[in-house]
Amino acid sequence: MHHPIESSKLPRTIHRTDTLLLISCHIKLWYKGLQRSTLKMENSPPVLRVYRPKWWWRIFSCFFPIFGGCAVVSSLRDYASQSEDFKPGVLIVGLLFVIIGTGMVIHGFTSQVRFTHDSIEHCTLFRRKSLAFSAIRGRREYTTRDSDGVTTHHLRLIPSDDRLPVIEFTSSYALDRAFFAWFHALPELNEGDEPKAKFSIFSSR
Repeated sequence: MHHPIESSKLPRTIHRTDTLLLISCHIKLWYKGLQRSTLKMENSPPVLRVYRPKWWWRIFSCFFPIFGGCAVVSSLRDYASQSEDFKPGVLIVGLLFVIIGTGMVIHGFTSQVRFTHDSIEHCTLFRRKSLAFSAIRGRREYTTRDSDGVTTHHLRLIPSDDRLPVIEFTSSYALDRAFFAWFHALPELNEGDEPKAKFSIFSSR
């Protein structure tokens, strides 16, 4: 014998269950989308930020031309007075310090790493390299050591197209957490993944 009351409740129960499942699926999809968008925002490029060499590096670079200039002036005085203390080697070394130190000062106060809306640029007094975010294949980090044991940390951005320039700079720039969050989110590459150097009109951008 059929029970009409119970039969009429069954479709309503099924309908409510389907509705709850549908709402649950929508909530899960919304939450996953929110997580992806949040992660994307945290690792997004620091657009419109400009990074310049650290102040201590700029101040340190000023000592070279100052020291060289003092050596040159002292050497020229000895030469003018025909003193026996005059040494051509001191004059030459002083001139080298002035030339190299002046270059370091110019680099420290004019070079910058800057972000536009769609690219990263490394600018110096005589050159500018630009690489679009969409053209970045990955990143590399490595450290070099000179004869005096001084280490330098290098950061490189590798393009996906061999015709595009490699963006490289050192940790002497005042880079912040926003930069490193974006940089470390890029795929890490090794030396074998880098494109071979070749001449291209793109490299002078």
